[in-house]
Amino acid sequence: MFSFLFFSVSRAWQGFWRNAAMSLAATATMTLMLMLLAGFWIIQAGFLASLSYVEDKVGVVADLNDGVSNTALRDLEARLGAMPEVKSVEYTSKDQALANYRTQRWRRARKTSRRTSPPTRCRPASTSSCSARRTTRPSPTSSRSNRRSRRSRTSRTPPIG
Repeated sequence: MFSFLFFSVSRAWQGFWRNAAMSLAATATMTLMLMLLAGFWIIQAGFLASLSYVEDKVGVVADLNDGVSNTALRDLEARLGAMPEVKSVEYTSKDQALANYRTQRWRRARKTSRRTSPPTRCRPASTSSCSARRTTRPSPTSSRSNRRSRRSRTSRTPPIG
């Protein structure tokens, strides 16, 4: 058994070097094709992952009139929940939607204020004497007024006519 395996490998090695250019071309072609196939598999996996991510993020919001009765609302929820394309149905009242909006707005404002707040410097001797470094930024109204005053100072040429 080993002699047959040794014979096969030695003949293959001998044939490989008899026509080295053709053997290298065939090996390079097979390597490139396998790499191309692996690249397509990786791209397909990325597309499938991004597609499933986007599919999970799809949401539809339907605003209802103020005069809708509770029975009509429950009937609408039941009909929408029965559709095979619908994952879930959630009703949010006006008051709850307003509370959710205010909470999200407060969180965004808090997150933004953390990023733009000036850094605090403390003296090593005592932690009670901390001071914040102030950065001055011109307000939008002052920059507008400065632009207006600059415009008024520039000389205007009278129209020719």
